[in-house]
Amino acid sequence: MNFLSISFISVRVTRAMENGPNPNELESKIKGVKGAVSYLYQYATDAMLAQDNWQSIPSSKTTCIITNLQPGVKYNLRVAAIGRRDQLMYSDTISRIVA
Repeated sequence: MNFLSISFISVRVTRAMENGPNPNELESKIKGVKGAVSYLYQYATDAMLAQDNWQSIPSSKTTCIITNLQPGVKYNLRVAAIGRRDQLMYSDTISRIVA
């Protein structure tokens, strides 16, 4: 059986959001999670977060570059690892101001 184990709860952003390779971008990298078939990178400004309005980027990769962000704005990021049966386990939320 390919279930996600309880240790799956440690979805960790291994490199806290950093400025991306281009202006107005942030890059996030996580450690691969055993049992995960894909990842869901989610980000929101504080105003969006107050309304639980996350923007989502599905990916099969452990690195994600979020583009077209506004400079000087704080963004919150969380990453969900997704299992074979659509189980979701989220990382802690981290924040970064776009340079």
